[in-house]
Amino acid sequence: PLSYALLPNFDGGVVNFALHGLGFTKSYWDVVIGDNYTYSFSEAAAARGEATFAYDRLGTGCSIRADGTYPDGIQELQLATHIAVANAMAQVARDELQPKNLVAVGHSYGSFTLLYLASALPQAIDHLVLTGFSADPESYSGRSAFALNLALANEAYPDKFAALDNTYLATGDLVADLTIFFSYPHYGADALQWSIENKGTIAYGSCVLGSLNALWAV
Repeated sequence: PLSYALLPNFDGGVVNFALHGLGFTKSYWDVVIGDNYTYSFSEAAAARGEATFAYDRLGTGCSIRADGTYPDGIQELQLATHIAVANAMAQVARDELQPKNLVAVGHSYGSFTLLYLASALPQAIDHLVLTGFSADPESYSGRSAFALNLALANEAYPDKFAALDNTYLATGDLVADLTIFFSYPHYGADALQWSIENKGTIAYGSCVLGSLNALWAV
């Protein structure tokens, strides 16, 4: 089953339908370090009376098959699957919460997914916010791919991902996380450490097999 979290303080107006990027889980939207809520998107939204509906993309975090197994990271976890799931989950958010405005907020690959959803099914959402994203193909160079330093998740992080097969990848090390996700001096060491401890996987089919190249045509 898919795993999602609905954070409180909803006043009936805005629901932020939040979709994380590669290498993260739904926890990306609620980063709390000790008693520091500075990095939490959902806490900032709640202070404005807005709810945040965030879910683990299929194959990450707690979103697995009903029988407890993980989907095939190549055959099942390509872009089309993520778009279909996003559409279904957006409908869940509408049905359960009846918001006046459903605002889709994406980060990185989540932005790509929501952009395609909005293009194919504009009625699925009311507004669209894209972060960690550019429609300019020149901004996606081979250097970005190399910076990820992708490794087999089960080999690089056996304590966390030993149960996964070789269709799941992860950023290779701390340097990769620092290079691809952070910009000096606009972060704290605690945020970098959080990202390492809460690392998510990257399905091979989500980042290869033409998924990103197809997006450049949008």
